[in-house]
Amino acid sequence: MRISEASVLEIYLKNLGNSRRRWSELNRQVSSGKKLQRPSDGPVGSARVVRIRDEMSTINQYLRNISNARTRLGTAGEALNSMRNSINMVAERAAYGLTGTISQENRIAIANDIRGALEGIVQTARMTVDGKYIFSGTAIQTDPLAEDSGTFTYQGNESPLKVEIGRNMEIQVSVVGSETFIKPGTDLVNAVSTLADQLEAGDLDGARVTLENIQNAALLIDATRFRVTEGLRRAEETQKLHNDRLFQLTSEISNLEDVNMATAISQMSQAEIALRAALGAGARIHQQNLFDYLG
Repeated sequence: MRISEASVLEIYLKNLGNSRRRWSELNRQVSSGKKLQRPSDGPVGSARVVRIRDEMSTINQYLRNISNARTRLGTAGEALNSMRNSINMVAERAAYGLTGTISQENRIAIANDIRGALEGIVQTARMTVDGKYIFSGTAIQTDPLAEDSGTFTYQGNESPLKVEIGRNMEIQVSVVGSETFIKPGTDLVNAVSTLADQLEAGDLDGARVTLENIQNAALLIDATRFRVTEGLRRAEETQKLHNDRLFQLTSEISNLEDVNMATAISQMSQAEIALRAALGAGARIHQQNLFDYLG
């Protein structure tokens, strides 16, 4: 059976093209270190990589939210600890002022100390993170306290600020001041102000009642501190889970995309040998003439 020169050339060119494509593909993988650079390199794997990257993007947003939550909760925790320390100081000084052995002049000095503590409490209540108040609920641009003739009122709202830290998972990142330090019945801010006035005026009976209210406010502060601590613990645990998942996804992408360099180099060397052989075969074909194909 005779084989035409055209058929020989067609077969040769087809094999040469395959060899070139194979060598070029392997060379690209070795140069880039990636076996998936475009969807056509592996449709199933490429589709999976897209889904993984979408999930990683979502997780990274959760992690940013958690970072913000930890900052705000950490600041709130420090503020509440400061308030608690101020309460302890006020209670200690007031208890001394309520003894019958000190002079009224000393009580006035104690009242001034308590007013100093009040200034610290008010300043703490107005703490911000990135210019946003942490004790105003979701009204983060509103100063939580307003003062009129020595009386403080709450200006924030009753809705705690929350952020999403996972699928169907939210965490509270603000404290509602009206539930913490200016709540009716346990109104820490106004009670401290009233206590100073009572001690200065020598109203010891009234001061004793007010001191009891302040001590009740301390319990409210403690309860809020516990909630903040629990929020921080939950944020840290969720952050660890997200980081673990990111590690898994990163490893999976690496398995899908990254080339085994030793294998790829070996295969490229083999492809180069095959390509050189094909080119050599082509040179021999061109040296032949028509009579070499006649039987």
